Amino acid sequence: MEKDTVLPGNFVGSAGRGCHIAHFNKDDWIVGYSRFDRAELGLAEDSEVPEISVDPEDGLLTVINASDVPKSFYLSLSNECINEGFEVFEMAKKKKGKGADCITFVLLVEPQHMMDVCYIDLDEDEIMPEIYSHVTELKTHSNPTFGDAVVGFPFQGETPFLCTQGFNGEFTHFKPETFHAVDWRCPVGTPVVAVGDGEVVEVSDSHKAGGIHTKNLFAWNSIMLKLDSGFFVEYVHINTESAEVAVGDRVTQGQVICESGEVGFCPEPHLHLQVQTTNEATAETIKFMIKDAKNNTYVPQAGKWYNAEGECEAPPGESESEEESEGEGAEREEDEEDSGSEVDLGEA
Repeated sequence: MEKDTVLPGNFVGSAGRGCHIAHFNKDDWIVGYSRFDRAELGLAEDSEVPEISVDPEDGLLTVINASDVPKSFYLSLSNECINEGFEVFEMAKKKKGKGADCITFVLLVEPQHMMDVCYIDLDEDEIMPEIYSHVTELKTHSNPTFGDAVVGFPFQGETPFLCTQGFNGEFTHFKPETFHAVDWRCPVGTPVVAVGDGEVVEVSDSHKAGGIHTKNLFAWNSIMLKLDSGFFVEYVHINTESAEVAVGDRVTQGQVICESGEVGFCPEPHLHLQVQTTNEATAETIKFMIKDAKNNTYVPQAGKWYNAEGECEAPPGESESEEESEGEGAEREEDEEDSGSEVDLGEA
């Protein structure tokens, strides 16, 4: 994939190295997409339908949604995967600088449909590979156009930052809880500031693991502020033990509150920012705009560069320097226990 290519889904492709996205039948790299048919699969009417299947003969990986609601599938595995054109999918290191490679698929499947994803290169005598999965109902946002929050820029000064995923981004911003989130690429340790005056209501900065593995969906670091406007702002993927504030502290706009990081589901170091009306874990996000130093407001778009002054030019030589940092965010050292579910396909 070309560097910093902005995909149709408000997402910069290079920000998801090792991850491959297919929403329904819109992506031509998948092997196939069809309606679910029990008879075609040789399943009796009363038999349980596996959500994930691998053909032991040719290694064809298929995900099945036999339910009446759309579903999202996050799948991670260490085997080499091949598409219909016999091209090998890009992978990323499972651990930063060491360990086995890993690949993650982010898939959306309609009710009563199934997706043939790819062919898995099975090891000799391997019948079923280990696949780590997280499968959930894909809910829709109740009011995606709602929201009038205005907040400041989350970084200091004139340093430009690339927006890698915007509202309804196809990588991870398609669920109600993240629909209006914005991601900015930034080096680990970048100072992050309060986007408005308010109070600290949540702090979590003890997690360490990060990378593209599905299990990292379940543990991240974050800070949440309740602004004086009444809105709640959440900063996600912050650096381990970097919080400079505590719950109950008052903060002022522009005050440094933490460092950016790469903790949680992170193909690369970045800051995830979102606004909501409550601090509940399942709260839907709302639309928001950034106010720059000239009092202009805007909604960040993937592929564009911004600093505290507003939209700006990319820094000189950015495309050349990107190659040097390609593996920087592939995966942090995993010092935490796994969470999530690993599929035993032999019993599925």
